[in-house]
Amino acid sequence: VPLCSPLATPFSSRAPLQAMVAAAHVRSDNDEKAAQDRAAMGALQKDRILVIDFGSQVSHLICRRVREAGVYCELRSCLLSAAEVADFAPMGIVLSGGPHSVYDKDAPH
Repeated sequence: VPLCSPLATPFSSRAPLQAMVAAAHVRSDNDEKAAQDRAAMGALQKDRILVIDFGSQVSHLICRRVREAGVYCELRSCLLSAAEVADFAPMGIVLSGGPHSVYDKDAPH
């Protein structure tokens, strides 16, 4: 959590700054718990979609739309192994491409 400099805040004393920092730590703890809850929920979900990102600009949007449909979804890099895909055991896989041509020498494969 980045800390603000006292000069960058509109407050005249350090007490409000300390309160802001404490609130940020609580929010960080809540974010970690939420991530753990999402991971546990994903383990329980039978219907899961895996989105493999090959550099697309809309991969996050695809995941959001799948989640809005009530299906657990994870976005992963194109560098994941076949074993990781098998461990995730998705019901479906979305390959989200990027602006590179599949024929380019440095394109992800």
